[in-house]
Amino acid sequence: MNGVTFEEHSGYCTLRFAPELSEMQWKDVEEATKRATQLVHDAPANSVLVDLSTLQTMPSGVVASLVQTWKGMDEKHRRFVVVSPQQVVTDELEQTGLTSLWTLVSTLEHGYSELGVAGDTDGESNQAPPSSVQPAATSSKPYIFEEQRGFCSVQFNPILMTLTWADVESATSQVIQQLEQSRRKSLLVDLGGMAMINSGLIASLVRMWKTMQEKKGQFSLVSPNEVVTDVLKSAGLWKLWSVVDDREEAAYDLGVSRGAQSEQRERRILVMVAVSFATMAAFSMIPMFMKREGDIGVNSQLAALLLAAAALVTGIISVIKDSGFRRILSGFAVIASLAILSSLWFEGNPIKSALLRPDDGATAADSNSDAQQN
Repeated sequence: MNGVTFEEHSGYCTLRFAPELSEMQWKDVEEATKRATQLVHDAPANSVLVDLSTLQTMPSGVVASLVQTWKGMDEKHRRFVVVSPQQVVTDELEQTGLTSLWTLVSTLEHGYSELGVAGDTDGESNQAPPSSVQPAATSSKPYIFEEQRGFCSVQFNPILMTLTWADVESATSQVIQQLEQSRRKSLLVDLGGMAMINSGLIASLVRMWKTMQEKKGQFSLVSPNEVVTDVLKSAGLWKLWSVVDDREEAAYDLGVSRGAQSEQRERRILVMVAVSFATMAAFSMIPMFMKREGDIGVNSQLAALLLAAAALVTGIISVIKDSGFRRILSGFAVIASLAILSSLWFEGNPIKSALLRPDDGATAADSNSDAQQN
């Protein structure tokens, strides 16, 4: 017996989960349910009745297996009904957000009614073969907490799937306490070692995320495993968190990797150059208005135009690349630069006056020459 039974009926299939799953390791549960999931996918029917009525609690790994079974069915025609009279099991499914995607009922009769069938007397049972795979050696610590340069990291270990809900909450509380005591405002959570995840671990993730929210910090999640990612999506957490495939990408997302820090420096330099050049260009306009006719006025306007052009280029690049307050500063620098560059078209500006002055001088000289000849 391996705790999972597959039954094929006329128009639908049944998956029955036995209480002995609670005594199995999460890796064994995954292997035990893999065959039953494949049988559901190979069956011609697109309706599945999941019988959890004999379970007093939700065994580790069952939720992830159900997600895989559901995901592999025809999206347009699938009907997925889960039967569970136990409030503990129902609460765990509701916490993952899966009840909005599946039909959850409390009795088998209600489940048959939802599928529109009379019962399961016409089917053949096909028990999934027992797993021969031994669970891999894992760390004895449920979480590994580390303070690194610029951020904290929390690594989930598979042993979490074997702990009770109370033990998971206790371990999570210790991590939360360390996060609160740390001065770092960025958290990287690594789920790379997890082949599956249940509602208890999702609750732990939510608590960590809320802690970083209170610190006005950042939160990035590493989840390379498709099963884990699917559960997070089903729980609706994908839209709230930054979920990436590896730690390097997560560090970049938090702005603590070398590449991200280099880009941050470049963005700071861009906004500093744009604002500084725009300010200097504005001050260069003062002599221009004070001494329009002289060389000082011409030179000051030329300096203002050159500085404004440099501020305009760097400001536009900064607006495109940056965000937040620095983007606003760059935007002001761009507007100021455009206003200064527009001075070239002002009536009577020094450069225009300088360009017209030689012609005026030549006309005056011609007049004097004519007078002398007369």
